[in-house]
Amino acid sequence: MADRKERLIDKDMEEGEEAQSTSPLNSPAFWLAIKVSLGTAVISAVAVTFVLVFMALGDVEEQVLGLQTQVAELDSRQKILSKGIKQLTAETQFLTSEVNSLDLGAAKGDLRTALEILGTQSANLDKQLAVTRNGLISLARMVKGSRVWQDDYRAQFQELFQHNDQVKESIDKLRGTAKKEKPETRYIEIDF
Repeated sequence: MADRKERLIDKDMEEGEEAQSTSPLNSPAFWLAIKVSLGTAVISAVAVTFVLVFMALGDVEEQVLGLQTQVAELDSRQKILSKGIKQLTAETQFLTSEVNSLDLGAAKGDLRTALEILGTQSANLDKQLAVTRNGLISLARMVKGSRVWQDDYRAQFQELFQHNDQVKESIDKLRGTAKKEKPETRYIEIDF
């Protein structure tokens, strides 16, 4: 019986060895396939990473080139702007020196003289209009049936006097004087 037990034990051991040798985990080809697949996965991951990095670097390079052209353009505009500011400063200084050389007191005196001349002319125009009107009234009285002239020209003379009064008001405004109330001008009618 001992022999039989020994044979069974030997037989069990042979079956266990066969069971171990048929397992895929014990096979060197299996481990080689695992190593190759892991190696290709790592290589493909690295390759994809390199492709993505190079694509990103290409975009960054385009952006850098675009920014360089913008900086060059801004630099040229800045040079033009600084040149324009220097010219403007020089012209402003020239204009300031020209304005400072003006004699504003003399110009003010000239304005006063001009206003006096205009006032004298306005007063002389009033006198001339009065003389002409009085002459037409006298003439209308001398010529028979000429009373119509007097009525026709009276309105026109009145309008001329009003326009001359407006000129006087404008002169007074330029002088800065207030208008003084004067009695209305009265004219003497002469009968011949």
